[in-house]
Amino acid sequence: MAKCANLACAGLLVAVCALGCVSDEREPPTPWSRWTEIDGTPVHYIDTAPGSDLPALLIVPGYLGSGATFRNFISLLQPGFRIVLPEMPGFGYSPPPPGPCSLDRMTKIVEGVVLEAGLENISLIGSSMGSLIAVRLAVDRPDRIDRIVLLSPFGAGGQADVAARLDRLNFLLPAASVLARKQIVARQIRKQVRDPAELTPEMIDCYARPFRTREGRRLVVEITRDVIGECTFDDRLPLVRQPVLVIAGTEDRLMDSATLTMLQTRVPRCSILRLEGCRHLVYLDAPAQVAELVVAFCERE
Repeated sequence: MAKCANLACAGLLVAVCALGCVSDEREPPTPWSRWTEIDGTPVHYIDTAPGSDLPALLIVPGYLGSGATFRNFISLLQPGFRIVLPEMPGFGYSPPPPGPCSLDRMTKIVEGVVLEAGLENISLIGSSMGSLIAVRLAVDRPDRIDRIVLLSPFGAGGQADVAARLDRLNFLLPAASVLARKQIVARQIRKQVRDPAELTPEMIDCYARPFRTREGRRLVVEITRDVIGECTFDDRLPLVRQPVLVIAGTEDRLMDSATLTMLQTRVPRCSILRLEGCRHLVYLDAPAQVAELVVAFCERE
């Protein structure tokens, strides 16, 4: 167990949960790209059908998250939904913020995108660390959030062994971020999918980009310390009134049966599905299956 947790720490530091790709370009290569400014910070987000009356599906990526790894998954969810995906400051095409980026600030940014896009009656997907934000929004804005899907959620108190090891390694994080070269990042990412062929060179390059700039590295260290190491959603779970679907892989090193049992026990209306052989990035391991489950859940009366 200790060996697995140590591996998880390394994976969390460099790229465990999702893609991140800091870019100086202002023209993202997607027809869905939109820009806004929230709390003084430029934010890039994806909106597949601006202004449409399609059912809204909001995706909140996880640690280092961006829309890059969700593109295939998004295409599987169309054309029945208007899909919106905000990219947190410092990742994707959103530049790093000038100051701290706490969980409160990230939640405010997601809520700002919701308001900017005029979304109501939302089905919400939180991936990994994005589950922390999803649960907060569900509790704070029940008027807008109808139902929630948590993909490989990270943020439960039962996952504190990983957070504790991160805390013990706290003083090493700045040096580790400087040493996180592309090859090291790629090696850690490949542990989070069952078939390394699922990861394209573009994806791996995106994971490595935040570590190439001082501001990107600062942000990675800050989020690792203050969000992953300190924040949990346990106290808010009993307050979630929307239907919740949890999807996790049986081979996910960051997810165990005790954590899933806790979620099912504490969330009033919670269903859990485990996908055989899938690891942490379930939407890459089994995109068609996950998309089918999400669509069925979101369309349920």
